[in-house]
Amino acid sequence: MKLVIILLLSCLISSCHAQTSQKQNPSIKKGQTSIAVNDNVQLFRIAYNLAIADSIDVEYRPCNNSLYRQTTNRFSKYSDLPLVQKIRMGDEWNADLPAVALCFDENLNLLPGIDAQDVVNQFGWYGENLDSLSILLKDFKDKSNYQGFEKLNYESFLDSLNGNQVTNQLNTFFKQSREPNLKIIFDPQNNITNKAITFLNDEETTRHFLLGYFCDHPDSTSQVLQVEWDDDYRRIIIHENSHLYTDALFKKYYDAELDSLINQPKFEEEYTDVDEIMVRGITAKILEVNYGKEVGEYEISIQPSKSKLVYDALDEYVENESMDFEFIYREIVEALKKSFL
Repeated sequence: MKLVIILLLSCLISSCHAQTSQKQNPSIKKGQTSIAVNDNVQLFRIAYNLAIADSIDVEYRPCNNSLYRQTTNRFSKYSDLPLVQKIRMGDEWNADLPAVALCFDENLNLLPGIDAQDVVNQFGWYGENLDSLSILLKDFKDKSNYQGFEKLNYESFLDSLNGNQVTNQLNTFFKQSREPNLKIIFDPQNNITNKAITFLNDEETTRHFLLGYFCDHPDSTSQVLQVEWDDDYRRIIIHENSHLYTDALFKKYYDAELDSLINQPKFEEEYTDVDEIMVRGITAKILEVNYGKEVGEYEISIQPSKSKLVYDALDEYVENESMDFEFIYREIVEALKKSFL
């Protein structure tokens, strides 16, 4: 069964400083996009997978390739160490929890400049007790003799990404000239979720993203770990980089009125993340412009209903070469306000 990397855009999340050493996991760069495994995240992921091994549904287990089998065989005897026990007995079960390990350097000491409140909001106890978490991680690393993660080959993936000229597509669509920088933190033993990393201290032109590795039948022993470019990854790259073009506009036009509207009790069951509503509609339109109407329509069909409003409104922008993107963004925000009345 062909493995694919897919985007589950449900949780846009947190982050700290991704300056963790990549000595054994060098990042291969082409243009403004890089992809690498982070040793700290994988250390935490191993402990996390050990903690939930007896309770996780089969469909969400890591893909049963040789990497996972080797890791399980090597580390299963450490399932009683304090870090594993804390995860197992704690109240934070979110699958993106290992991303909190990005808050530490290669020696698992706290990095400077992280957004502490963001980390707390995203990771609860772990964000509130980073010093204690550092001790737990060091203990697990030392006692398990964790030496870092094996190298993976990203060359073919990045060559394909470069060939798709995503940056040119984005600059053309937004009528700007930028060099967006996307740093992908590949998480090959995570078959559950992806996560945007927002707590890192980095330049505004950089976006960090934790990317899982997904397969159709996780329990199949015929799995082969392959990092491949596909349509799902194309969507991820466009979506995540689009935030770099829209973040300033979101901060400018998301006001108290809109906030009060989306927080009305009658919308408690509706998806109301305005930033994501906007970018998902924008992503679908960019896909349509570059890959055809059928592709765009399929993409918008799997997004929240309010994103269809964004998608349709952008027709006017696409057809008018002289229209400024900020103008249509502001118009769409006003339309969204009316939709939440």
